[in-house]
Amino acid sequence: MSRFFVGRKTIFAFVVVLVMRYVMHVNITVRGRKDLSSQYFDIGIPPQMNFKDESETETTNRQQDFKHLNVKVAENDLEIEAPGTKCADKKIKWNDGTIPKYVMNPNLFLIPTLQNGPNNQIIGLQQSILVALLLNRTLVLPHFYEHAMLGVTFRNIVQPKYRINVQKLRQFISVIPLKKAVKLCNSKFDAVFTTKGTKVMLAAAQKLVLIEMETGLSAANYVKGVNKHALDELERYVRRNKQTTDVDLLSQRWWPHSPSDSQWMYRILNPDHPVSVPLYPNFSPADKQVELEDVPTAYKTNDKCALYWFPFREFHIDFPYQDALTTTKVKDLQNINQQKASIIHGDILKYLQPPEPVQVWADEFRKQALPRDYIALHWRFDEEDFFDYLCKEGLGRNEFCEGVRRAHNASAIATSILRRTYDIKKEVGKTTTSLYFATPPTIKTLVDDIKTILNNNNLVRNILQNLKIFEEVQPPIVISVKDLKSFLQQRHSGCDMTDPRQLPDTISQIEMKLCEESSSFLWSRQSTWSKNVLVQRYLSKGRTIKEQDFSVSDYTLKIMDGKLKKRKKFKFI
Repeated sequence: MSRFFVGRKTIFAFVVVLVMRYVMHVNITVRGRKDLSSQYFDIGIPPQMNFKDESETETTNRQQDFKHLNVKVAENDLEIEAPGTKCADKKIKWNDGTIPKYVMNPNLFLIPTLQNGPNNQIIGLQQSILVALLLNRTLVLPHFYEHAMLGVTFRNIVQPKYRINVQKLRQFISVIPLKKAVKLCNSKFDAVFTTKGTKVMLAAAQKLVLIEMETGLSAANYVKGVNKHALDELERYVRRNKQTTDVDLLSQRWWPHSPSDSQWMYRILNPDHPVSVPLYPNFSPADKQVELEDVPTAYKTNDKCALYWFPFREFHIDFPYQDALTTTKVKDLQNINQQKASIIHGDILKYLQPPEPVQVWADEFRKQALPRDYIALHWRFDEEDFFDYLCKEGLGRNEFCEGVRRAHNASAIATSILRRTYDIKKEVGKTTTSLYFATPPTIKTLVDDIKTILNNNNLVRNILQNLKIFEEVQPPIVISVKDLKSFLQQRHSGCDMTDPRQLPDTISQIEMKLCEESSSFLWSRQSTWSKNVLVQRYLSKGRTIKEQDFSVSDYTLKIMDGKLKKRKKFKFI
């Protein structure tokens, strides 16, 4: 009797497997006919090329090439086989006696406020560290913020420990937490250091209200009747959209028409003198931007607590290559020049690293999921952020944006991946077996479509014929955020850096590390994300890595337009 039941269970399981395979087969067939073949015509594959039905197609099987990895590849989706590991998060030990490489004046403070996306905020912090060094001021570690689109009034604060390795930065320069600065500064700024001139700052003076709400430090001059209690009530209303009646401030005189209406910030500031503290520099004209060489004199003051107003790429600094770095301190910072600034900048980049778990987890994932020599590709061009924001009329990017739109399809990018794989094989005699594909979270289906193309032998063969490559090229296995997310959830689900609020930032930083360590990096123009990766690659790997890195959109368009010569050695674009 028991054998009879076992036999029935076995037959039932077999039937279920057959049904599932049939359903998956039908889905793939429909998708292949509808989407993929039509996409190939966009990049010049002649219409007379016949695409076989999926029922006749050979399936690419590359599992055997990855026996050395601790992974399973099933239909090109990565399944991590790994035991759980302890979380690497650490609390910041501010009183551990750390003596930094550069000890700053403990009685003067520079308090930057950062803006835009996470990588722009990192660039702003880099500039702030340099200015703190030149002015001999202790750096106050600022808030970071979630990536928010334009028009958002209040920003969601991110603790510094989720964006940088605070302990490593403390080894470089004197740093204190913002909470301590609020006490030392008596909850107020003593000066504002503008970056693009006082005129530009005053045009955006309403931001002082937000800065006070976010930091607890004030530099705003309010109209009569506005006090801290009123501001607290106002903030609670705007954040929660809940009506209150116990504060005189909440009157139609100042009140916004809706919580999203930022005009209320103008209404509560003194229109004639919105700033209550001195503004620096005293340049003429008032909209003159502060250059690197101006810093020591432009911000020369003994005012204790200085707000550094939204720093971002105000200085031109020669790029610091690996051979320009030094372990010694740069002396006489008051007389700054490009050579000194370049060395200091390189030093800052060495010490300003992502949180320790990011490096640990990137190493773990790379060892398990990626071979030693792999390609990395960053496709930054999403509709919601890139095209809507950076491709607006009047920004002078029409030609570039039109080109990116042409290149923004799965078959064009898959063709670039195959061409790059072929060239690497010819240049160094190695077959690149894996590619890490990084995209913004708003790009949903592009990577899956590229995986489907590269897993189809007939489509790969047609692409190679179109490229006039008449030899076998093994497509790399595409590994992406799905695989990384699965890895983190299986191994580090108990860490605060992988909770739903922090996970997108954590993934982005790990992806940057994976791109940084790749043998060849296909990067995106107009992307601070890509630029920060390139900077770290050149610092760690030296100048020669330039020959392996290039703009993915430029490269793809050259292939589409037939302008990329065969077997050409790549140069930095």
